Amino acid sequence: MSMMSITITRRRFTMLTAIVAILVAANYAPPTTAKQSPRAVSEGALYRGDAQRTGAYTQPAIRENPRLRWSVPIPAIVHESPVFADGVLYFGGADSKIHAYDAVTGAQLWASKSKPSSSAFSPVAVANGVVYVGIEGNRLWALDAATGDRLWKFKAKNVVWTAPLIVNGTVYFGNADGLFYAVDITTQEQRWKINTGRRSLWPAAYDNGTILLAAENTLYALNSETGQEKWKLEKASAQWWNGPAISAGVVFAGSGDGNFYAIDSQTGAVLWSARGEGDVWSAAAVAGGAVFAGNKDEFFYAFNAQTGERLWRFKTEDWAVADPIVSDGVVYFGVGNHEFPAREGPRHVYALDARTGQQLWSYEADGRLLAGVAVGGGAVYFGSVTGKLYAIE
Repeated sequence: MSMMSITITRRRFTMLTAIVAILVAANYAPPTTAKQSPRAVSEGALYRGDAQRTGAYTQPAIRENPRLRWSVPIPAIVHESPVFADGVLYFGGADSKIHAYDAVTGAQLWASKSKPSSSAFSPVAVANGVVYVGIEGNRLWALDAATGDRLWKFKAKNVVWTAPLIVNGTVYFGNADGLFYAVDITTQEQRWKINTGRRSLWPAAYDNGTILLAAENTLYALNSETGQEKWKLEKASAQWWNGPAISAGVVFAGSGDGNFYAIDSQTGAVLWSARGEGDVWSAAAVAGGAVFAGNKDEFFYAFNAQTGERLWRFKTEDWAVADPIVSDGVVYFGVGNHEFPAREGPRHVYALDARTGQQLWSYEADGRLLAGVAVGGGAVYFGSVTGKLYAIE
């Protein structure tokens, strides 16, 4: 999740709209980039690395202080994580465009205007040369990954915030009306939909025929073929569940009741819980028998995945709720609050040893980091609310 604020979203959207209006009024224009030759996109990618949303990658770790590969200003707040696929970074923005940037040079390859004109807070999914993204204009768009050309769209009945999930030729996504859809990619026809009556902000996850969906204070397990409910877990004292991750038959997710949970994916039974001091958690990253997650309390935690024993925690300078990833024994995450008005200023991306929690390095960005980082091609990528995209290596 990446992470969206769980405070009342209307205020945040008003603020974003005002920022975009200021940029337009100032005749802001991004740096001119050379025309790029068309490229074939053969590699697919999902937000957080896999359908289970484990945030686990295999890229060799950056253990020493990184250097800047490039940074570029972009005409949009980076509110969702970029997704890396075949040497390209794809992401949506508050400028009503979906962007593609060369991961090696930082050159813009294309920018596709969303229709109807509206922000894109959904992380993308890439599969078979197609980029799938939800927009606030009540649409799921499918774009040509090489050119940004629109291929087809599916009309939802409200804002689409969740990152698309692609499994076995079906794209799954939810909207702000409580509807959750399964759409056949080949025919673009709806396979099924359900109405939970609760807003979906976070990416759904998949494992062994089961879709895990967090919608407000209820976590649902659905049959991926039919949408039939298998079980649900409601926390009446919480406003939200945060985005789930699944590993070895266990669902890991934080709740607005302040607890982080491990849940049996087949039955919905709680296996263990661990307490944080804040009511907002990041999504979990799971690797090497440990589960990693940050909290609004400005700590980042590691738990034993089987027992819930706290292995270590690390103090940061702000909310640690941007979704983390783990690769080759190193955990990466950025920090930034979702307050209104926000506490602004430089914030850091951290790299911690996954086993010990020891800080390996940190890198200062020029603003809050609300979105998760991405890895690929030997670099770590992230964006700030000031409208700057970074690549470090």
